[in-house]
Amino acid sequence: MPRAGASEILDIPPEHDQYLQGIQSAPWFSSIVRQSPWAFKFVEIGPLLSFQINLSLDRSNALCSRLNDNPTVEDLLSIAMPDKLEDLPTQVSVQSNSIVITSLSRNLRLQDAVKVSIPGSEGRDLFGIQVGPAAPITQIARVDGRCYLRNGFHRAVGMAQRGVTHIPALLIDMENYEEVTRGGLMVFDKAVLESENPPTVDHFTHKRAFPVTLRDSTMVITLNWSQHVIYDAT
Repeated sequence: MPRAGASEILDIPPEHDQYLQGIQSAPWFSSIVRQSPWAFKFVEIGPLLSFQINLSLDRSNALCSRLNDNPTVEDLLSIAMPDKLEDLPTQVSVQSNSIVITSLSRNLRLQDAVKVSIPGSEGRDLFGIQVGPAAPITQIARVDGRCYLRNGFHRAVGMAQRGVTHIPALLIDMENYEEVTRGGLMVFDKAVLESENPPTVDHFTHKRAFPVTLRDSTMVITLNWSQHVIYDAT
């Protein structure tokens, strides 16, 4: 694609500022942008660089099935920029020295390590992990002027297949490719994204990607603990 990574960026009409301010005030928003410059924008879908290797067309269709031939900005915002986290069903198995959390959704994420002090517990604290759904909004990362689709692959492809050219998204300026992918496992190498013919969203929507049948998968998060005594070396 001749303009790979060079997506057109447009302003979202100001009458939608109140809705976007609600997203900005969500408790999970600051963990996405951190200290990086950001803005809410309409971003051209096709040229977006795509580091994700595969996606489910069934999920794309399910997410975008209610779009008609002439969707409004409200329609696009409700899909690409939902203001509520997804309700993910999970199963928890507690063992003697581990906890295993599973979900059929790939959107389950390990969020953070936590310490909780319990009033009246005589100095005993709880240590553990926080898990939950990934932030639901579409994210575009811009590195050295090139735009990477960071979150919202299924929605972007679903919209593009229905003739939508620009998607409302959180546009974040980032320092490097590693920050964009967040250490993801199923991603293209940086060299591929910087090649003469890098993978873009257009590869999915124009059937340049190979159709494959993937096995069902389960997201698994495991917390293990143990206890040791370590003597000083001296």
